[in-house]
Amino acid sequence: MKVALSPHPRVKSNLDLPTFIDGKHSISFLPGRILVRSGRSWSYHDYSDLRLSCRSQRVTEPGTVPGDSQKVGETWQYANKNGGPDRRFKNNRKLSIMLYGEVKLITPTGFCWILQLSKLETATRMTTILQAHPWFKTVTR
Repeated sequence: MKVALSPHPRVKSNLDLPTFIDGKHSISFLPGRILVRSGRSWSYHDYSDLRLSCRSQRVTEPGTVPGDSQKVGETWQYANKNGGPDRRFKNNRKLSIMLYGEVKLITPTGFCWILQLSKLETATRMTTILQAHPWFKTVTR
């Protein structure tokens, strides 16, 4: 996932449009609505239709972890019921448990976009900024 200031090279604007891009999918925050690209299809959603939620999420990472994320624990690849290592496996390695942030945008028509961010503080800040828009409505889990 990358962040850009334009939804697509063919979209012309005199404003910087914050955009999240993931392969052939993107979501751009325009002044009056959200522009969504899925492959070659484009759609938009009014801010008044969107629901926003933010939560923390613990993720067990098997490989390298993002440098800006927070480590909250460790576990074993193969663990016993008591949490200790299962000695039957020679290649049993420790895995990091990381704390991430998840921002979820949904509409009643079925649109659902979930952003998983490596820093909970970034997800919280993003949610606060989006909630400042007068048309957003907050949904809690």
